[in-house]
Amino acid sequence: MKLTTLIALPSLVSANMGIYWSMENVTSSGLKDIIFPMAMPSSKHESGLYYAQQFPFIDAGGIGYTGLQPLADTANGSMIHAVFSSFAPGTTTTDLANCHDGADGGEGVSCAVEIPAPYAHLYHLVIRNTNGTTWTGTLVDAALGNETHIGTYTLPTGSKGISGSYMGFVEWFSFNVEDAEEKGECDTMPRAAVTFYPPTSNSTSSGKGVGELGEPYPYGGCEEDGNYQWKAVNGGGYSMSAGYV
Repeated sequence: MKLTTLIALPSLVSANMGIYWSMENVTSSGLKDIIFPMAMPSSKHESGLYYAQQFPFIDAGGIGYTGLQPLADTANGSMIHAVFSSFAPGTTTTDLANCHDGADGGEGVSCAVEIPAPYAHLYHLVIRNTNGTTWTGTLVDAALGNETHIGTYTLPTGSKGISGSYMGFVEWFSFNVEDAEEKGECDTMPRAAVTFYPPTSNSTSSGKGVGELGEPYPYGGCEEDGNYQWKAVNGGGYSMSAGYV
């Protein structure tokens, strides 16, 4: 299936590389689970980048985010910040250890965890419906099998499952790419590097399904001078990079 449906870009001024995803055989009630595989072995071990996938909740009035953020190394080794958020108004949480009200200054709930983790491994960001309108995000190290709880939140009554297509992005949240383009300073753009793989789900109308990704694209600033590069890799994924320093 070709990804031809245009989807609105996220309202993130600093998000400057997008990639569409889709799943076939999704019922009107949506998916009850979805897994987003992601790897960042060549990423810098510094904060300021967000490698994310978005997923729309049907009849919830908002979308969810999940993804990885690199961090500086500590005495415990390399560190990863994993995120699981809802931007749906009326989302609540009792997972006070990992979650709090609000998402990017708006309504919703944000959950996150920081763990020592090797950058060389493939990670699965697993989103599952656990009861009613309650959803849980889990980070799984695909090489070791380790599972780390990111968070749990409950969507408003009447919300359904996850729809069959949306988009992911690379966000430079500590670097304004639009401003850099206006000033002719695209060569100061921090380097990002990540590989996204197609999502999978066990709850399509035909059982287990594997989705597909569209070709990545830059937007929002430094499109010509930001050193954006991507290539298809085995498994239907795309290796994506941009920036210089």
